[in-house]
Amino acid sequence: MYLSKVVLKQSPKLFGFLSKRSGTDGYAAHQLLWGLFPNRGKKTRDFLYYKQEGGGLPFFLIISQDRPVENEALEVSTKDFLPKLNAGDRLAFSLQANPVISRKEGEKSIRHDVLMDVKYRLKEKNLSLAEINSASEKAAKEWLIAQGERTGFSCSLESISIDGYKKHSFYKKKSAVPIKFSSIRYEGILSVTDPEKFVDMLKKGLGKSKAFGCGLMLVRRI
Repeated sequence: MYLSKVVLKQSPKLFGFLSKRSGTDGYAAHQLLWGLFPNRGKKTRDFLYYKQEGGGLPFFLIISQDRPVENEALEVSTKDFLPKLNAGDRLAFSLQANPVISRKEGEKSIRHDVLMDVKYRLKEKNLSLAEINSASEKAAKEWLIAQGERTGFSCSLESISIDGYKKHSFYKKKSAVPIKFSSIRYEGILSVTDPEKFVDMLKKGLGKSKAFGCGLMLVRRI
């Protein structure tokens, strides 16, 4: 596995591409980063990325099975990704995720945005906006805690902060149906409980919408 930092070059190829895709939707980033893996053939996506903003063009952090290949639009610096962790290790983390919950509706199981699901269920209970927001934020944190129970880490409500809630809607090329999902930024402190499961999660990602910048957890020792 590889961990790469990808910086956008201010090149004619980049600006030509972004002008066609409007430069604002998540599918543009998805397509750009696919271009780093030109020899994939018909393989499905097996990389994760995390978009970082800051003073000008954004840059991306990518975890991938194949080594990315720099091109005219993207500058890449890559190193091996070989995390060595033990049970009990404490790590600071940052994650953009799409937290969803599935509910049975008739014969189908329908996914719902965790935060909006709580707000919808509480809207008729005569609660204040602050109470509803507090309940939805708690639900978002509880989603992450539950994910950790099955993927080898633990964290508490008090150790998690969330912000940057955003709804996304964009179109794939030649599709009349928009892709819609929401995302939220998590930061905090966790403890590794099962190193093997945890490293597998770091490689495969957490939650849904991984093709559009969700799911990659960045960690550092503290």
